[in-house]
Amino acid sequence: MIHRMEHRTVRRLAAWTAGLCLIAGAAHAESADTEFARGFAEAWSHEAWEAVAFAIHPDELARVRKLALDAVEAEAKESSKDIRTRLFGAAVTVDDIRHMTPHASMTLFVKRFLAAPRVMKKTRVVGKVTEDKLEHVVVRGWEDENGHGASSVLLVTLMPYGKQWAAVVPTELEEKIEAIIAGADVGARDVGETHVAPLDPAIAKLLSMGITALKEARCSDYYNDVMSPSFRKATSASAAKTLISQCEKSQAMRDRIRITLEVALTLRPRYEYANTRAVFDMTGQGLPYDRFTVEMIDKRWYIAE
Repeated sequence: MIHRMEHRTVRRLAAWTAGLCLIAGAAHAESADTEFARGFAEAWSHEAWEAVAFAIHPDELARVRKLALDAVEAEAKESSKDIRTRLFGAAVTVDDIRHMTPHASMTLFVKRFLAAPRVMKKTRVVGKVTEDKLEHVVVRGWEDENGHGASSVLLVTLMPYGKQWAAVVPTELEEKIEAIIAGADVGARDVGETHVAPLDPAIAKLLSMGITALKEARCSDYYNDVMSPSFRKATSASAAKTLISQCEKSQAMRDRIRITLEVALTLRPRYEYANTRAVFDMTGQGLPYDRFTVEMIDKRWYIAE
């Protein structure tokens, strides 16, 4: 959160680049929409849910968040919690939902409700249909890197995002959300209940590593080793270079981030998603944001945002 609060340009770039994080490169003659659709399909098949959520158009994220929040708020007035429990999980409060960003809400939804096909290691666009401003792209993917054997097919719908493309919320996901709001129980993957617990020593080690790097102005080490691979994948090379340069030049920026890490060291975070994500409540700490998050990837903790 500290980086998005200070670098809104990076956030805008991240919103449309995340879906491309699994593409091998841009050295092939392929249209931007086709390339984006393949990257989105690959991220979806790998269950790279953060990347999937980042790749969805901000207007779509806001629309679906409002749809869910309005339903939760309406039932709360009647002292009910059925929709909230089915959508977000029993441990998530109405206040938690009010404070969720559109991206955080979507990340939770895709983790809980979006079914993934077999992993796609090789993909090919087999069809594309234009409908008004939308493009419906059919992507076939093979688990075999050479494109042999069984395959899966995904429909990826895109909409313009400036001069680039962003994804529309997958139809099957939106249908499940609407069904839940209408009273159905569509089932959900268990992403783990939340609980507050003492700071994991491995998280403390991560925070200390980040503090040391910032004190010594080793901004490249901070962004390349301490920040999450999800954040790095969702940030273009030029934007990452700009972040590192700004960090190296600005003592105030380094101090602001360092203070956040030092405050986190004194807190007990709320653990989510089977203890793979830790959220720190930064309310009342004199910082321009209320939450700070770290996440576990491949059994290692990183600063998430």
